[in-house]
Amino acid sequence: MGIVLALVLSAPVVGVQTDGSATCDTDGFARDLKALRPELEIVSLSGASPQASTDVLPAGAWLARIDGLGSGQAVLRVTGNPTPLLRPLPGQDCRRLVRTAASIVDGLFDQLPSTDVGPLSNSAGLRPTISAWGGAGTLQGPVRFVAAFALGARLGLGAFEFLFVADVGLWASVPVTTVNLGPGGSYRAQPFDFELGAGWSPRLGPGRLSLDGSIGVALAAVSSEPIAGKLFSTPPQFPAELFLAPGVGYTLELAARLFVGLRAEERWAPQQRQVAADVAVAGDDVLTRTWTFTATAIFGWRFF
Repeated sequence: MGIVLALVLSAPVVGVQTDGSATCDTDGFARDLKALRPELEIVSLSGASPQASTDVLPAGAWLARIDGLGSGQAVLRVTGNPTPLLRPLPGQDCRRLVRTAASIVDGLFDQLPSTDVGPLSNSAGLRPTISAWGGAGTLQGPVRFVAAFALGARLGLGAFEFLFVADVGLWASVPVTTVNLGPGGSYRAQPFDFELGAGWSPRLGPGRLSLDGSIGVALAAVSSEPIAGKLFSTPPQFPAELFLAPGVGYTLELAARLFVGLRAEERWAPQQRQVAADVAVAGDDVLTRTWTFTATAIFGWRFF
């Protein structure tokens, strides 16, 4: 059992062929590919033999084929493109195999910077993509490392990208001790920040590498919790500072335009803010950090 599709570089046309069951039929595969590349024209090659399908393709067209759908190990073969591809497909579920194969073939288009495959591409071959993600990881706050949660969005133009990221850390506290009164309470701080970035994001191996530079605003909610009225608490304060951050990341695309990845940044703030969380204690304040490290595992979806 096999699936054949022709990817014609000179025009946005894809031929699809399958002799699979209803879960892997031509219409299902065409929907998966159309969702990934809506600018393509999908042409059915149902009923044609592999040799006949090759004969009707124009010179220079791609031919991608899934072999072994009925066996324990399906394989995707892509020929006619600059770098022939032979890749095993994970699992045995038919629908997952078809979606994964469509995602792999879609990714091959992104490796061709000069290919115009429809109205979403421009003369420089910069095909826009938009994606969003959520994630969890760790953030170095004013007090210590804390668990953090992030939301992000990406606009990709070929191998270039523009990012917006926002994250928030959990509360962390540090005890306050005075010479005369002993333990007097604690300072509490919660970091959160917003940043805009841009960088280079080429294909590397099975996924995509990201090398970015960002500028953003780091904030922290700082307050105090006194013990039995020993110290005078103050309302939360929100020191803010600008930062610059180099970042690196790597993402792997999954089926149905989903992806997973890791991101890490080292942020540098040229100026620090000193916050007195309690007026009764002098010289024992919360100081924002010069260097702040953050690492996040992300899970997201590419809109197109």
